[in-house]
Amino acid sequence: MSDIRNGLERRQAERRAEIVKTAAKLFFEKGYGRTSMDDVINVIGGSKRTLYAHFSRKEDLFAAIVNEVSGKVLQKFEVEVKANLEDSLRAIGEQYMEALLSEETLMLYRAIVSETQYFPELAQAFFENGPKKISNRVVELFAVHERAGNCKVREPRTTAELFIGMVRGDHHMAAVLTGKTISRPQIKRFVAAAVETLMHGALIERTAPKN
Repeated sequence: MSDIRNGLERRQAERRAEIVKTAAKLFFEKGYGRTSMDDVINVIGGSKRTLYAHFSRKEDLFAAIVNEVSGKVLQKFEVEVKANLEDSLRAIGEQYMEALLSEETLMLYRAIVSETQYFPELAQAFFENGPKKISNRVVELFAVHERAGNCKVREPRTTAELFIGMVRGDHHMAAVLTGKTISRPQIKRFVAAAVETLMHGALIERTAPKN
């Protein structure tokens, strides 16, 4: 009996995952508002009863997609503590940019922005589980190096958010709005510049005021 129940639960989980994957593709390609539950059924096959047994509303299905994709992105994101703070920041910055500019993340971001006025709680959940968690991990990174005696960071939260903003630059908006891509070597150079600016500042020299 236990084997039968386990087999049934496994098949249900597989079916649910298939529905989420299929719906995500449709929502991202057509847009949430232009995709119906019937569209999902037409692609995955089966009956409405099966679909609604997993998701009673399209909103619930969209929420599952947001959680699935954001969770997958964060799963790949790990704080790498290197010997010095610069190397640690470069590692976390490169990971962040690669995750942020992945096609799946960009499609999710566009979908969230287009629906945020209708699902503010979903947008908030996306922010809490995505951007905010990244900043939290940079704060954790500062704390690790501070305990090791490598640095003393003034206002860690603000500094973490400023660093993430520098790393993101205009590249994210360019990718979202125009589809512009950035290569891995470009990411490495840009992140290195952001780390250099954070650690040593951007001002080269002060000019004397004119009389």
